[in-house]
Amino acid sequence: MRKKNYKIHNEKADFRALGEKYNIDPVLAKILVNKGIKEDSFERFLNPNLTNLHDPFLFENMEAVVNMIFNHIDNNSQIVIVSDYDVDGVCSGFILADYIKRVGGNVVNIIPDRMIDGYGINRNHVDTVASINTKLIITTDNGIAASDAITYAKEKGINVIVTDHHEVPRDIDENGEITYVYPPADLIIDPKIPDCKYPFKDLCGGGVAFKLVCAMAKDRPVDPVIKSEYLQIAALATVCDIVSLTDENRDLVYYGIKYMKNTTNIGLKALIEEAKIKTEHMSTYHFSFIIGPCINSSGRLETALRPLELLGCSDYDEAKKIASELVALNNSRKSLMEDSINKAIEMVKDDERDILIIYLPDCHESLAGLVASRVKDRYYKPTIVFAGDNNEGLIKGSARSIESYNIYNGLNECKKYMVKFGGHSMAAGLTIKFDELNDFRDDINNKSPLSKEDLIETIYLDCKMPIEYATEKLVNDLELLEPFGKDNSRPVFGYSKVKVKKIQVFGANSNVLRFNLWSKSGKIIDAVMFTDALGEIKRLREKHGDYDIDNALEGRENNLTINFTYYPTINEYMGNKKIQLNITSLII
Repeated sequence: MRKKNYKIHNEKADFRALGEKYNIDPVLAKILVNKGIKEDSFERFLNPNLTNLHDPFLFENMEAVVNMIFNHIDNNSQIVIVSDYDVDGVCSGFILADYIKRVGGNVVNIIPDRMIDGYGINRNHVDTVASINTKLIITTDNGIAASDAITYAKEKGINVIVTDHHEVPRDIDENGEITYVYPPADLIIDPKIPDCKYPFKDLCGGGVAFKLVCAMAKDRPVDPVIKSEYLQIAALATVCDIVSLTDENRDLVYYGIKYMKNTTNIGLKALIEEAKIKTEHMSTYHFSFIIGPCINSSGRLETALRPLELLGCSDYDEAKKIASELVALNNSRKSLMEDSINKAIEMVKDDERDILIIYLPDCHESLAGLVASRVKDRYYKPTIVFAGDNNEGLIKGSARSIESYNIYNGLNECKKYMVKFGGHSMAAGLTIKFDELNDFRDDINNKSPLSKEDLIETIYLDCKMPIEYATEKLVNDLELLEPFGKDNSRPVFGYSKVKVKKIQVFGANSNVLRFNLWSKSGKIIDAVMFTDALGEIKRLREKHGDYDIDNALEGRENNLTINFTYYPTINEYMGNKKIQLNITSLII
């Protein structure tokens, strides 16, 4: 079990007065202050509103992009949209293509095949679209690093518009001077362009596509119900691409969830039903761990055109058929992934280097990012997983990082090994020569700036809170903080020396630990922990001995106390509600 640091936020304010002013629990006021939210921003945070969305024409080049697209629509030009194969790519490609169709455009979608094409637009796509006399290519969620393919398209006389949200590639000379390398597109929309005046930089590809549609819809509006569907799909992309849930992303996701509960999109409705999601409880969890993975699974194991078809379905029976396929594919993906994760963990369990580099030739290439994410979470180290066959001397990888290490910068410093790479601070994709794998592993680790302290995850607690303070009102107040995600994590509380009445193990794989806990007032409060239950009990035995643990497991009198982090929820069963604590970690 790796070491973690636990720290309690110690921000100062009159939380009781803030609670009274905004009619919220003082604990909620403390959490808002802990998040760095100033009092004059409380109202906006607690009450998301679509009026908070920024004017899309603040984007560099937005007016020119709108005019170019409309010009091609009016001339009945063939327009091709090239997207990525993940959730963000599928969603952004659908939003833009569907709008263009609705206002009379002649448009088709191309989504690269992960295994054949790799990430983003390439020369083969350009040849394909040129053969159907395409006049305009628009990229969504890719393109900013595609100089070669875009140069090729321009040579063939095709207009190119790049819409993306990734970092602009850059060269850094020996003096540290940065030169940005832009693709030779006619126009680019990307909030991360250094000179772009758009006030929020953390939109995903779907968010950028949605803003472009909003800009076009000012001149050529569509039905508000359809625009609501675009917002829902952009919100799904925002959550699944793990971009910051602050500023307008918070407003967009809040309303995206709200509207998706009663979505009119036939494809989304079918997928929600097939995945057995109870819409009244829909949250970012369902986006991240159910809907998103079902859409992703197709691009990982087959073709991402199926979820694109799903979003555009007008026939409910066909939508149900596609939704069923996607759910089945996702279940297959889970099985493949667990096997690859176990192999990866075995390979690096004794690796003391800062940055873990793993090659899994038997792993499906599409699962590399998921495996990297799980290994990163387990060891709290930046992780790069290469997967699949050594294809013509090249291997493809996915990188996932930790807060203290910018993986894009790390790869940029090892650019001599990169056949191709792109991404941002927390995630990236790359291709290298197979025979340079070991040299790359050594070089990126030799250049690592990480200290031992950087590699210890710090868990920040919002406050030390006695378990009896968890009330139904507090839980309801905490819901005002949703939607949760990157930069707006679920609040975490902690308490120590809580007396245990009973411990139980549940789950087919012993993955649930249930505690009955004594509050100081003598009330019994239930708590659950989703974990390796037997492993946690072993850790408790190592600290407390067998006697008290055995008694707690049997529900007998014992002297066991535990320290833990948690968040409170309401457990509703057969119409009865009671407080239940979700334990996030035992501090042993």
